[in-house]
This record gives sequence, structure tokens and C-alpha cells, in this order.
Amino acid sequence: MSSRKGRVLVAMSGGVDSSVTSALLLEEGFEVIGATLQLQSCGEAAFGAGCGGAAGPAQAGRVSRMLGIPHHGFDCRKQFEQAVLNYCWQEYSRGRTPNPCIACNEKFKFGFLLEAASSLGASQIATGHYARMKAVRRCQLIETHRQALGNPIAAALKSGALFRRVASCG
Repeated sequence: MSSRKGRVLVAMSGGVDSSVTSALLLEEGFEVIGATLQLQSCGEAAFGAGCGGAAGPAQAGRVSRMLGIPHHGFDCRKQFEQAVLNYCWQEYSRGRTPNPCIACNEKFKFGFLLEAASSLGASQIATGHYARMKAVRRCQLIETHRQALGNPIAAALKSGALFRRVASCG
């Protein structure tokens, strides 16, 4: 399928925000590919549908089928442990409290998604994060109207990722 707006890889957690992002991008004329990263080796009872939890890939697959888009699952448990969990454990052992979401975005998630997008022929990535971006020489992250959500994305994204990221939920 060829799209006038291009192909975009949507990071789908299986939750409402990334599912709505996928639907909105389809409506806007993008060719959408869903992608889910399995980040944890956990049972359903332990984490449920949380970020990287056990229920996410199945739910994201169902939503993708409903939307008629391809969906790819990536087993990233080892990379997540190396890049995020080990870092957090080291910080805890030093008496500090790390933010695993910022560590994941900065050290792992967006780099992995950009590589996956390229390998699938997508020129952009999107997530269900609430953000607005504006291109002024460089891409800038603009304060979101949902600031109360405490989204750690601003601390993590570098301008290279911003230029290739579409934000539908801003």
C-alpha cells in the first residue's frame, strides 16, 4: 500500500493512546505499521497490560487487525534488561532513585524504534505520548496541553528522533 503522506511505524503498547494514534494517522492518510516491544518477562498477574507487560502484544495485535494494519512484535527483553534494568539496579545500589521510563526512552526505546522503522521502510515513528512538535531550524518539543501526565519524553528525545517522529496526540 502506498500512501501520499508516507509510512509511519507506531509503537503500540496495546493501550488506548497508541491505538488512537494509529487510527488518527490512518485517517490523516498515512500508511501505518504497528510495532510492540516486549520488554519484561512477567506473568499476566504481575504487570498486566502496563508498559512492556505480558498483555500488551496480544492487545496491540487485536487493535492492528481491527484497523487493518500490519503488526510486528519485537522481543526486546534482553536489550531492555541491559540498557534499563541494569542501570536502575546500579542506581538503587548507590542510594538513588532512577526513573526507568526516562532511561528506557533515552537509552533504548527510540533508537530501537528508529532502526525498526528503517528496516520496515517507514520514514517516521509515532507513539501515544502527548507531545507537540514544531520545526524551527531544529525540531523543538513544545509543552503539551496534557502536562499533568508527567510524560518523560521531553527528557529523552534528541533532535534526530524528533525530526522523524509524528505526534498525533498533542
